[in-house]
Amino acid sequence: MARLGVGQVLVEGLRACVSAGRSSSTDPFADAVAVWTALHGQVTLRADLPDFPWPPTDTVERMTRSLGRIDS
Repeated sequence: MARLGVGQVLVEGLRACVSAGRSSSTDPFADAVAVWTALHGQVTLRADLPDFPWPPTDTVERMTRSLGRIDS
């Protein structure tokens, strides 16, 4: 994330989850990049394919929890 801004918020948030014992991430930066790119992909695909039978938007939360290695 060359331009950290929002990306840095994701990294710091994931580091906070690790510190709190809520994430098993061993590389918060790499996992935050995965979350960031997946979210952008989700937005782009939904905009480009509005007629696709998308599941409910809770897929964003599931994707973020999974990629961020965040425990429920």
